[in-house]
Amino acid sequence: MSIPSPPLPLSDHCSAVHDNTLYVYTPEGLQALPLKEDADWSELDGGVSVKGAVCVEDTNPATAALYVVGGTPNADNALYSGLQRFVFATQAWETLQPASQVTSNRQHHGAVFLEGTSQILVYAGSQAGDVLPSSQTFLISTVSPYVVNASPSAAPPLFEPMLMPWNSTHALMVGGAQGNRELWVYGNGAWTNLGTTLPAPVVSPDSVKCAMVTGDDGSKVLELFDLGVSPNVVTRYALWENGQPAPVGKVVGAADKSKRDLTVSDWPAYNASLAPTAARSRYSLAQSPDGLVVMTGGGNDDDPIVIFDQTENRWINATSLFVGKAQVPLTKSSSSSLSSATASPSSTAVATPNDGPGPSKARTLTVLGATLGAIFGIAAILIIILLLLRCMREKKKKQQRAVSEKEDRLSFADQGAEFMHEAGGSMGRGFGAAPSKNSSMTSLAMFQPGAKSHRRGMPSDASMAGLVKHKSPLGYNEPVEMGHLRDEKPRFAAPVITTTPSKSLEAATRTRSNGWSRYFANNEVTNLASIPAPGATRETFASDMSRSDYGEGPGVSVTGLVGPPPLELNLGPKFEGQRINRVATGSPTMG
Repeated sequence: MSIPSPPLPLSDHCSAVHDNTLYVYTPEGLQALPLKEDADWSELDGGVSVKGAVCVEDTNPATAALYVVGGTPNADNALYSGLQRFVFATQAWETLQPASQVTSNRQHHGAVFLEGTSQILVYAGSQAGDVLPSSQTFLISTVSPYVVNASPSAAPPLFEPMLMPWNSTHALMVGGAQGNRELWVYGNGAWTNLGTTLPAPVVSPDSVKCAMVTGDDGSKVLELFDLGVSPNVVTRYALWENGQPAPVGKVVGAADKSKRDLTVSDWPAYNASLAPTAARSRYSLAQSPDGLVVMTGGGNDDDPIVIFDQTENRWINATSLFVGKAQVPLTKSSSSSLSSATASPSSTAVATPNDGPGPSKARTLTVLGATLGAIFGIAAILIIILLLLRCMREKKKKQQRAVSEKEDRLSFADQGAEFMHEAGGSMGRGFGAAPSKNSSMTSLAMFQPGAKSHRRGMPSDASMAGLVKHKSPLGYNEPVEMGHLRDEKPRFAAPVITTTPSKSLEAATRTRSNGWSRYFANNEVTNLASIPAPGATRETFASDMSRSDYGEGPGVSVTGLVGPPPLELNLGPKFEGQRINRVATGSPTMG
């Protein structure tokens, strides 16, 4: 779907925009097109058919109307005065009779409506049908009795000059001659040179039209629309700034600005991404109070309308406007948003990300932003919760490790280096397990003459046999705390072992000690010489053991044993109860 085709040809026509509706006057009649989605043209009463007329608009809400100034009627309307208006409120035509017939059959002139005085300013033109330049100036009242005032002109004679409002009581005049670069302002009944000029004259008035923009800072900017080139081009020249004429040829909106104010210093950058590519000539230009410039006709029947947004300094795709891709009423607050429309393949360039969002797109972006914001918010909350749970889990693990370590911790004196993690020992090693490299000697053997220092790989003291859980079937199945053995009566008595010269004392069941401090309680630890020598009798050794506090039960009765019992390393196979590599002195020899 494309832009609706007008029922009447758009040639020798003029136009105006009122209340978001485009009105186009042609010799064939008047037609209107609402500037909204799914709109279509409608034919209205055409009034008096004339050719070569100029359209001006009264923007006063109480008297809003489209004026058709001048023009040559057909033979049936030879007495036509040359001035008629279409009242928007009544949708009816009225023919005015000026006090002087200065508009009858007038062609090649320029005209503009001065809202402050309700007058129409007419400059140049001819009533005789010639194509000569003229400097005639007329000021026609639109209120009965429609007084006409003629003024002498200081401006040069011109042909088809372009007139546009400067303010409510003054008008600006541009062009009208091949080499004319001067700019003239009419007010208070006279023409005055503006004091600045265009950098170059308007060479082709058929393809170059002008429009005025008043900036937020009171500046005046002239926009030149060149639709004779492809793509179409808009150039902006500052004419007035800071209460005085601007330098000649000062271009505004040429560089990208972060601000979007309509001031000479911060004018929005020109966006040509949606610039039409079709060349036009003899087209009509209408400017709305909301900052829209609508151009119609010009020889392109496929795209009869192009639109430019003055406030955003960018082109708007008319096709997208009418097919519903950017459904927005052209009001002051929203007209600048229409630039979100995408380009039509037949008349415009491809849209770029620089195009501003229209309301439909803005709503989509708003919903998308809210959705993404909610998702990211929920994700952030979940991440925080997971971090808190992780911290709590780590804290709980630390507490559990602390409790476990407290329950399993034994002093160095009770365990020896065998159970120190730093020393490379392993917990829970039983008699039947392989000896650790950090095993210690028995506490008694440490002080015997000829005893060697602690060596890696030696078995640990037998006094700690019950401190850990044994893997051997002869070991304990549960850990035994020393305090438990110290405070309670022995659970079993150590049997008296009687040995013969042929056998050595291999094992004696002991109750568990509570540490070295108890072991040395009845010994002169400072006098290590008091410990029996290797040659001492077994009775002396047994006597010392029987009175030791190492256990609360009866001592072990041992006779004939010299020195401490040999260490049980569990190395190598046994033969008749004896290790092959450990045969006690005086035992029978092996064959």
